[in-house]
Formats: sequence, C-alpha cells, structure tokens
Amino acid sequence: MGTKLADFTLEELMIFCVSILGALGVFAGTIMRSKCKTIDCCCIKCVRDVDAIIKEEKLQLGKTISNDEPQPEPEQI
Repeated sequence: MGTKLADFTLEELMIFCVSILGALGVFAGTIMRSKCKTIDCCCIKCVRDVDAIIKEEKLQLGKTISNDEPQPEPEQI
C-alpha cells in the first residue's frame, strides 16, 4: 500500500518550498512597508521608529524636511 507522500517528485517538493518562502517574503515585505508603530503578530511584538521611516521616504522622493513642519502621526491598527 503506497502513501500519497511517495507520489511527490523532487521538483514538486522544490516548487512547494519556493512557494512557501515566496509567501513569507511577501508577508515580510508588507510588514516592512507598513506605517504601523507597533506590530504584534504570532506572539512576536515589534515597536518601530515610524518617524524615521517617513523621513527617509520623503528624502527618497526628493522632498526636504524642515523642523518647523509638523510631522503626521502614524496610524495604528
């Protein structure tokens, strides 16, 4: 009596592993682009410096940042 696991080929196993790693990469990229100050997911909690991320993005877009200009408050989920 054969099992269904024996029917998998090495190529199918590699495709499955790459798919899982790709999904995790997309999830991590979404978290990195997030403007949330506190991220709490799957028993992992992270507090980020969102103001520095916003300033860096403005500099990449070529916008100058003045100290007089009020900085927007990041939204929290």
